[in-house]
Amino acid sequence: MISIIGGKFKKKNIQVPIKQVRPTSAIKREAIFSILESYAIKKSYDLYKNKCFIDLYAGTGSLGLEAISRGAFISYF
Repeated sequence: MISIIGGKFKKKNIQVPIKQVRPTSAIKREAIFSILESYAIKKSYDLYKNKCFIDLYAGTGSLGLEAISRGAFISYF
């Protein structure tokens, strides 16, 4: 079981099949979003407003769910 680490769904738990996929660790997810948010602050723009986050090779989808929790919108292809 993993949990969302930021945004409006913070501390929500997600059950994942541990034997079939390997979820992105919380430390790596936090580092990715920290880098993105730091860059957005330097450039003075809203990182998540009208932005679509693509989670390629999503095993558990934790990275995409983290982005949705922080304000990115869902796009269906």
